[in-house]
Amino acid sequence: MTGKLGHFPGWIAACLILFGAGAAAGQGLRSAKETEETTRAAQLRAETKAVEVTALEEPIDPATYVLGPGDLLAVSFRGGVDLFQEVRVSPVGTLLLPKVPPLHVGGMTLAAATEMISNRWGEIFPNGRIDVSLVELRTFRVTVAGAVLHPGTYVVSAADRAATLVEKAGGTLEETASLRRATLEHSDGRVEHVDLLRVRNYGSREANPRLTDGARLQVESLRDDALTIQVGGGVDLPGEYEWVPGDRLLDVIEVAGGFVPEGDPGNIQLTRFDETGGEQTRLEFDATRLIESGERGPEIEPGDLVNVRIRPDRPRRTSVTVTGEVRYPGTYPIVEGVTRLSDIIEAAGGFTAKAYLPAATVWRERDPEDVTSVELARIDSLRLSGRTGISYFEREFLKFNERALRREYFSVDFGKIFEEGEKALDEDLLLEDDMVVEVPDNPRMVLLLGQVRRPGYYPHHEGYGYKDYVREAGGFLKNGYKSRTRVIKYTSAVWLKPKGHYRIDPGDIILVPEKSEATTWAQFMNIFTLVTQTVTVLALVINISRI
Repeated sequence: MTGKLGHFPGWIAACLILFGAGAAAGQGLRSAKETEETTRAAQLRAETKAVEVTALEEPIDPATYVLGPGDLLAVSFRGGVDLFQEVRVSPVGTLLLPKVPPLHVGGMTLAAATEMISNRWGEIFPNGRIDVSLVELRTFRVTVAGAVLHPGTYVVSAADRAATLVEKAGGTLEETASLRRATLEHSDGRVEHVDLLRVRNYGSREANPRLTDGARLQVESLRDDALTIQVGGGVDLPGEYEWVPGDRLLDVIEVAGGFVPEGDPGNIQLTRFDETGGEQTRLEFDATRLIESGERGPEIEPGDLVNVRIRPDRPRRTSVTVTGEVRYPGTYPIVEGVTRLSDIIEAAGGFTAKAYLPAATVWRERDPEDVTSVELARIDSLRLSGRTGISYFEREFLKFNERALRREYFSVDFGKIFEEGEKALDEDLLLEDDMVVEVPDNPRMVLLLGQVRRPGYYPHHEGYGYKDYVREAGGFLKNGYKSRTRVIKYTSAVWLKPKGHYRIDPGDIILVPEKSEATTWAQFMNIFTLVTQTVTVLALVINISRI
């Protein structure tokens, strides 16, 4: 074969040589293109790898993220040479790659490290460009101690913050943990204050520092002698809060959830009291200027009262609350004079299968100053109506009921509204601000109280009268006041005197009062008075007849 090839004409040999060279050149071009595509694909895979490993609350900021042992970087060289390499920061903080000198990046921000890598390794590849990406965040162990459910050591990432560690530890101990007193001690000796209440109520990142390798978080217990401050007015969560040293005006406003739309940040009043509790100083502040300047405002002292004034031209927000057996209980906005009960039930997803419409109510908290006048008017109406059957015990129960509930109820027939639809539009209540729509489930029980042998709950039986339930409860006791037995309706809280076979509905209460000694004594006094009067009249008649 070799001998025969040697006799090929020269032009054929030349063609073969040129064809081979062209093929080789084409292969070289394809290799370069494939290499570049492979490099880009590898870099893309590497950059998305970080997302799969750690769920981030925000994008990593190269200017603030500090590199450390375990961080995985992707370095790509383009131009002159196409090279992509993943490299992990070593335990001593260096990057090690073949053909380039090692670089120490531990403790440097990602931005600073990228600049150094481009400058130092760029000297070796002067015609190329170097890109650096953070591919995977390092993980490390940190410790949490103090008033948390499960103190101990946990593995976290470099993107995690102090509140994440508390969450991993099961949260703080209820009622015993101070949500404002926690400290984060870093391995380099730095100590940062952690305010978990500012984090929870406002989402403050300043009060929620990032974790670092080997850090230790200490959550303090709430002190019995903890000093407090008050924040009120146009904030989201007005109330009394624990004071911590170093508190400033904007800090405590964030503790209270920050400003609400109707609050005026430019009109804040700080009241300071003396040792006796008397007002000592009243100061005015404009928080908008503080925010613009990056300041946190004056230092807050224990006992201070911070009041964010409400804007005079504030938009009025109106809403109602829906509770109980609807698909989505919660607070819903309304337009007064427009939004009806059926609209809100629809917004709440409709009723559940357990909803008991006969007992559904719409109510609103009364003004505390009006409660006394309302309850007295009700008691007086009972007295003036001639209902002498209302006992002292019943009157006292009514007073207790009024004081406990402090509610104004609105007349609504849920069954009619939601069964007849548009035909019952007149019954479909127009809702007002702060109303509560309460949809209970079917109680399926009847409660017997008072002078029966076995008071308690009994299953509801369709068609049963009150006497049937008294019979199930063992009957009346000897001192039971049968004639004053009352049924308290579950659907309306109205007291009724049952007659005959009075039907009992689920949730009703049957009350059998006790014959009091006062009643027997009153009867005795009436008889004694009558006898005395009779004797007096007889004596008078006898004396007159003798004259």
